[in-house]
Amino acid sequence: MESGAPSSDGETVRTSAIITIRPNAEAAVLHDRICRRSSCRRIGRAWLGETEADPAALPHPAPDHTLRTWLVNRAVNAPRNNGPELLEAIAGEA
Repeated sequence: MESGAPSSDGETVRTSAIITIRPNAEAAVLHDRICRRSSCRRIGRAWLGETEADPAALPHPAPDHTLRTWLVNRAVNAPRNNGPELLEAIAGEA
């Protein structure tokens, strides 16, 4: 979620936030919260009160059995590593 507002000197200050929610069944095995995946603009505007929205309809986890997990190389943990090989599954169970 991103937003911008003018600072005291007239420049636009960009801010951002990551909305985390409770995980669905697949993600709960990995962590106790996950990033909300959806239309960031729609949710962001509603989350910030810029548009009308039912709070109960805001961030919620993906339905169970819709996400897929697999083991990947630990190289994904370092920002200096970047490439399609980081998405390749490695031996073992996720």
